[in-house]
Amino acid sequence: MGNSISNEERNETIEILDEIFNGDFPILDIGKREGQTGYIDFILPSELNEYSIMKGVDHANRRFLVFKSETVLYGITVQMLTTFFQRYSNNPTLYHTAGNHTKYLFDTAGGCNLIKLKYLRDLLKNQVLHLKYYDAEKLNVTYRSLYNYSDEDKTAVNDTVRIGWSIQDESPAPSPISTDEYEGLTTPLPPIPEPPNMPPTHIIS
Repeated sequence: MGNSISNEERNETIEILDEIFNGDFPILDIGKREGQTGYIDFILPSELNEYSIMKGVDHANRRFLVFKSETVLYGITVQMLTTFFQRYSNNPTLYHTAGNHTKYLFDTAGGCNLIKLKYLRDLLKNQVLHLKYYDAEKLNVTYRSLYNYSDEDKTAVNDTVRIGWSIQDESPAPSPISTDEYEGLTTPLPPIPEPPNMPPTHIIS
């Protein structure tokens, strides 16, 4: 269930989102593709080519950013591909994460809150993020389970997440979508609006 946010929080959220999306990242054109639930959750690692971070806007004018990241957990490198996207075209502060390559970095059930947004900004800016147990808990990382940790286990958590992959994915990029699939479409696809019974902004704290 989402919670309304104050004007101050809303303004700070918009400011950080603009800071993220004004970053000098290459543009990824996803055409008119869309996930079954309206999520932008179909982007493959191979679509980023040699880049680690790309951004774009979908057919409904929703902003998205997709990035590769990795961490080492118990001696094993965990690669993640995360798509961070605007959920509804008429809600400028509601963003979610999704992925289509094993795990994505963090979960945003109910919407990305301000705390998670700041972690994301810092990761994109510095290319690295150091996470203790309570950082990983606040970010709600998906690469490790944080349940039933003893105090000793919590103290031992010291994750380093880096932008990019040390070993690149070799799977082929999907074929471009033919415009024939949209034969008869003479006007742009409509925006994906927020359902009317939802509050204008709702971000889980």
